Amino acid sequence: MTDYNLISLFHTSVGLLNQSLMDYISVLFAFLIAGYFVADKLSLPMTLFVMLLFTIIEGNLLTNMYFLQQDMQILSSQMASRVTNGDFDLPGLVMSNVGNNHSVTTVIVTIAAYIGALIFFFHQRREGLNKP
Repeated sequence: MTDYNLISLFHTSVGLLNQSLMDYISVLFAFLIAGYFVADKLSLPMTLFVMLLFTIIEGNLLTNMYFLQQDMQILSSQMASRVTNGDFDLPGLVMSNVGNNHSVTTVIVTIAAYIGALIFFFHQRREGLNKP
C-alpha cells in the first residue's frame, strides 16, 4: 500500500467515524424528543418495540464506530512506523498513534448516553402515567 493510499484511507476512516458519531447523536436526540412527548402515551408492547428499535440502531452505530476506531489505530501505527523507519515519502507529515484513551472514552460516553436515554424514557413514561 502506498503512502497516499494509507493517508487517503485514514482520512476516509476519520470522515466515516465522524459521520457515525453524528448519526448516533441524531438518533439519540430523536429518541429523547420522542420520549419527552409520547413516552406516557405508548402502550407497553409499543414501548418495548420502540426500545428494541432504538437499541438495534444505536448498537449498530456503536459497533460501526468501534471497528472504525480499530482500523484507524492500525493505520496510524503503520504510518508512524513508516515515519520512524524513514520509509515515508512525505517526511513533513508527522503521524502519531490514535490513542486508546480516545476510543475508550468515546465508547464510555456513548454507552452512558444510551443508558441515560433509556432512563429518561422510562422516567417520562412513569411521570406521565402518574399524572391525574
